[in-house]
Amino acid sequence: MMNPLDDPDARVQIAELRRLARLPKDELALYDFELILDKACFEKEEDAEVQTAAVHTLSHFPAQILQQKAGLLIGVARDYLPQWDQDVAEKFVRLVLSRLGTAVLSQYVAHIVGWLTNVDFGDDIINVRPVVLELLSALEPAALAPHAQTIESILLYINKDSADVENSDTKEDSADEENSDAKEDSADEENSDAEANVAAIQTPTGLANLLYHQAAAVRCFALKQLEAHRACEELLQTINMMEEDQDAAVRKVVQRIAHRLFQPGGAGANAAQTQFDTVASFSPDDALFAAAAEPA
Repeated sequence: MMNPLDDPDARVQIAELRRLARLPKDELALYDFELILDKACFEKEEDAEVQTAAVHTLSHFPAQILQQKAGLLIGVARDYLPQWDQDVAEKFVRLVLSRLGTAVLSQYVAHIVGWLTNVDFGDDIINVRPVVLELLSALEPAALAPHAQTIESILLYINKDSADVENSDTKEDSADEENSDAKEDSADEENSDAEANVAAIQTPTGLANLLYHQAAAVRCFALKQLEAHRACEELLQTINMMEEDQDAAVRKVVQRIAHRLFQPGGAGANAAQTQFDTVASFSPDDALFAAAAEPA
């Protein structure tokens, strides 16, 4: 009898994966782990629903099984994080890798940091930076210390990326005026991804996401007592209540919160001065700042 996971009909595979996820953990532990993992590694975009179901099922395995397969899971993340649909990638990191525990993850810090700097990932790494940084942020200082300089470089690189994307909008507009209609059509196709990135970063939510990258990275090497993730959630709620054309106001809030995370004297203080050289002009007593940065 054919294994439902080998059925060519994706609906049958999804139903079986969901059935397996409902099994008691001790029963699921007896199932072929790698067969389910294979289902998460489909490369066709239309199989995203199968991948999502597979990742969900993997997350139900006992932590001991996941820890035994840690090397395999880290290898899959390296190969597939930039290829997966963003939702699948986030679920794999948050639901599966996070369950490996800090002791196991600490053995793979160099690999995880490498995902953020891997040039082969190209622009796709933008989609997974937040969850990867979140994964790192839970680890102990001793595990992160050897990689502090690299993590700080990643933070600065993220800021450079955001500036490059914002500047590209002006350059593209100028190029459109100078080009012929035929060239414009070609440029529109080539620049569609860049324009989408510009639009995403120029919205309040996009800016909040950039802060999320920064706050998680700061926590990685500054390791403040402030709960950075809560601060980001508070900030996101504040920003979502603003009008989208209040870009300047949003940026000020982002700078204030970033300054709060980079507490004076902390490991990230120098980076704070480099990245936010105008932040001193903003008062930390500002009501928006206080609401968003209140410690847990």
